[in-house]
Parts: sequence; structure tokens; C-alpha cells
Amino acid sequence: MAGRDLSAEIFGPADGSGQGRDLSDEIFGPAAKPVTEADKERTVGAAIKDVGAGLVGGLGSIVQVPGQVYGLATGNFSKTGLLGAGERLSKFGEEMKSEGLKAREAERAKVVEEASKDGQFAAFAASLGQTITDPGLLANFLAEQAPQVIPMILAGGGAGYIAKQGVMSAAAARGAALEAAQRLAQKKAIQVGTTAAIQTGAVMQGADIGAGSYDEIVAGLVEQGSTPEQAAEEAINKARLAGVSGYGLSVLANRYLPGGKALEEVLAGKKLTGSRLGSAAITALKEIPSENIEEVGGKIAQNIAAQQAGLDRDLLAGTGEAAAMATLGAAGIGGAAGALSARPQVKPSEALTQVQEERDAFAKEFGEGTPVDAPAPVAAVDLPGGFTVTQRELSREEVPESFGIFAEGSDKPLTTVATQADIDAKIASLTEIRAEEQLRLLEEGDKITKTIQAEGRKLDVMEATGKADTDEYVQAKALFSQKQQAAEVRLAEIDAQFNSYQAPLSFAPIGLKTDIRSDFVATRGDEIVGTYPTFE
Repeated sequence: MAGRDLSAEIFGPADGSGQGRDLSDEIFGPAAKPVTEADKERTVGAAIKDVGAGLVGGLGSIVQVPGQVYGLATGNFSKTGLLGAGERLSKFGEEMKSEGLKAREAERAKVVEEASKDGQFAAFAASLGQTITDPGLLANFLAEQAPQVIPMILAGGGAGYIAKQGVMSAAAARGAALEAAQRLAQKKAIQVGTTAAIQTGAVMQGADIGAGSYDEIVAGLVEQGSTPEQAAEEAINKARLAGVSGYGLSVLANRYLPGGKALEEVLAGKKLTGSRLGSAAITALKEIPSENIEEVGGKIAQNIAAQQAGLDRDLLAGTGEAAAMATLGAAGIGGAAGALSARPQVKPSEALTQVQEERDAFAKEFGEGTPVDAPAPVAAVDLPGGFTVTQRELSREEVPESFGIFAEGSDKPLTTVATQADIDAKIASLTEIRAEEQLRLLEEGDKITKTIQAEGRKLDVMEATGKADTDEYVQAKALFSQKQQAAEVRLAEIDAQFNSYQAPLSFAPIGLKTDIRSDFVATRGDEIVGTYPTFE
């Protein structure tokens, strides 16, 4: 039985009279309604609620991470447990958004889609411009990003605390003063906490990239006609590879890129100096490159996985928008972390106080500079127009030739600096290096001690199993004795070095030189035209 002929309705009657009915909506779907300014309007309450929606959505993403890791490991992405709970929380956050915010997001998506036809840089500019110029979009986006740092803070703080307790115990065992031990422990806590925060962020990034790739490939293959089971089997290994790539890129970007771990250091408790505005700007600028490597690299990994699964995907698809969002997220979260970071207690600079004391003592012993009342011409230079420039001496005094940096109790300087202005920075730098050396010595001593304990344990095992009368035991015991003696010598050296680095640093003037102050007098005949600090 033949179907009904709709050619007249579509193409018009055969006799050419009239027009056929437009079925484009039925065939292609209704055209998207343009977003108007009225659609984007929100009340103050809706704007506040939209920020809350972003926070809820961001928390949902965090809750999903364990489920995503489990899914990538086992291939089981069933919407149960934390994965399902996180997705429901994210969906709830999406539903919380006001219609005005949804309209703004729809408009941004359309603008970015159109811009991407001109390349990914155009998409980057469009996405960045649309978001940064719309307070509603920007606030919601940053609110979604804020919860991402919670696991990093918890991991960094927890690992740092454990490391801090270990260093305090080891430093106390070697006789370190409480203040010195606390300084070493805090430094170690920041190092370990930073590493833990980087690893936590990398796992989150890898899980997000891998799970996103899995969902995308499965949906695409099902749309092409595969069964869900077939699509899942095809997707899992490709998603795993994408996830591992995302993890690796995150570690490389944050651990090895200069400035890449600025945010993680702050989250681990590093105290920043300078103005809060300056700290915010510096931390944000340092965070932007590493965040772009993570997000853009992760997007490319997903595109490669989609291509390998047979989906039609350009290698750079979506990277422009990913770069824009990465830039905004890094600037916002990194800037906030820098601004809110802990600050060291501001105390009067001991070095500067000592500088003044030394200067007063020097003046008391050698006297102040002697002013020269009458001009003392050194050399006159004639210039065009009848002008003459003469250098005159104003004063001269004996001043330190340099300043030595000394460890307390030592009369040999560690180094010297040319001026008083350089003293504070040099003492701070050397003190930090000495603290790092103390940490290294603690770790070396701990390693030696554990090695000797392990060797002693082996002898105990041989004794416990009746091998004490064997040649093997005799040889092992003799070797252990040699190792123990060498360890004792090295541990004594470590103790001596460690204690020597505890001595506080100070400075003292070294040598004398004559400091002559002069200026230049310009005259014309007997008239003084002016005086100048330099000839130029």
C-alpha cells in the first residue's frame, strides 16, 4: 500500500498555483528563540541564589570524584553511591539557576559557537568576553570553581601536619631549640602539603577528564546505533587513557612549571609577604599558565579519545572555550587564595635595628663626616655660553668597606655585602638555605638510622631461627658491626652540622674606606647659576 503523497504540501501544487505548506519546523525542529534583554533580567534574590547554585554544582562535582575513579578502574559507572549522589547534587544546582542566568548561558553558548567557526582563538575571546563582562555569569562560574580547592586544602593540611610532627620529633632528638625546630617543621609541612595538594588536584583532574570522555563516547556511539553495552566496552580503555593523560598533565604543569604550584603552596599554609592586592595578582598570574595546560590539554585528550572511538571530532574542538574558562578560574581562585593567604607576624627587623646600633657605635668611635665649609674645587670645566662647572667636596668620612655576615660564635664571615641595604635580604636568604640543609640532614640521619635498625633486625631473625652458629650469621654480624661504626661516625657529623646551622646570623663592618661626598657648581662669571648632585 503506497504512502500518502505530500509533494504538493512540500513543493507546491503541480499546476503551479499557490505554495506548499512550510514543514521545516516539523522536519528540523523549531528555530531557537533569540535571547532578549528581558529574558536575562534577574531580581537581587535570584542573583544571590545563582551564586548558591554555583556552589552546589561545584560541590556535586567534588562528590562525584571517588565514583569517577572507581568507574575508570572497574568500568562500572552505575549511578549509585557517590557518583550518583554527586550527579544528583550537580543537577539540583543546575535546577536552582534562575531563568535569567540560564538565558545568559544560552546566549554565551550561541556566541561562542558562532565564534568557533573562525577558529579557537576567536572562541577564546568570545567566551572570555561574554563571561568577564557579565557579573552574573562570572559570579556563578567562580562559585562553581571555589569548592574544587576543598579536597586540596584537606589533603595538603593533613599531610603537612603529619610531616610537621615528624620533623619536630626528629629535630628535638638532635637537640634543636624549640624555635628552630618549629621553623624547620613548618617548612617541611609546606613542602609535603604542597605535594599532597598537587597530587589531589591531579587525581581530580584525571577523574573528571576520564569520566567526561567515557560519557561522551558512550553517548556518541549509542547515537550511531551501538548498544549501551557495546558503547561502554569501546569507551572504557579510551577514557582511562584520557584520564591518565589529564592526571599527568596536571602533575607536570603544577609541579614543574615555574610558578605552577603557587596556589598549592598557599593552600598548604605558605605565608606570603607584601600587600594583599599584590599577592593576589602574583598568585593569579602564576596559576594561569598551569591551569591552561591542564584544561586545554585535558580537552585535547578527550578529543583524541573521541576520534579513536570513531566519533567525528576535531583535535582542537572546544579548546578555545576551555582556555577562557581556565584563565578566569585561575585568576579568580588563585587571586582569592593570594589575597587571603596567611601573613607572617611583622616584627621590627633585628638586622635593621642592628644596622643602626652599629652605625651609632661607628660614629661614636670614628666621628661623623666632616663638612667642608668652603668650596674645594677639584676640576673646572668650561662650557659654551661662558658657563663653568666646578666639582667641590662637601664632606668626607671613614665608612665600612663592607659588611660581613657571621654565624653566632664564629669570627669568620660566611660572606660579605657591599652596603647596609643588602644586609637584611642576605641574612634572610642564608637563614632559609641553612634551614633547608637542616631538613636534608634530618632526612639523611633518619635514613641511616632506619637502615641500621633493618640490618639489626635481620640478625635478630637469624638468631630467632637458630642460625646464630652458622658462618652466614658470623659474616652478617661482622658486616653489621662495620656498618654500625660507619653510621655512628656519619651521625656524629650530621649532629655537628645540624647544630652549627642553628646559630643565628648577624653582621659586622669589615675594613674602612674614605667616603667623599661632592656636588657640582655651575657659575657664569662671579654668579652661581646652581648646584647639581652629578655632572650630567
